[in-house]
Amino acid sequence: MLSQWKPHWDNLDNLVKEYEDVFQDPPKGLPPLRGIEHQIDFMPEVSLPNRPAYRTNPKETKRKMKKQMKYMINRVLIPSQLNHFC
Repeated sequence: MLSQWKPHWDNLDNLVKEYEDVFQDPPKGLPPLRGIEHQIDFMPEVSLPNRPAYRTNPKETKRKMKKQMKYMINRVLIPSQLNHFC
């Protein structure tokens, strides 16, 4: 099943070779330590909102994820044996 991905990898290799000036070797190690570049000033006696960025329904989220995974498998965007959701 993974052999179907070989043409895509060949295309990717060609693309990287064509634009090798853009794709550089990744840096080795961690980046240098930097100072604080910004700060957020809080107002005294004001509480921070402690809630999720958006509300979700776990059952609805699972249903939507399954739908998206089936779509991607049918479009061969991901191989089915690598999928743990469907």
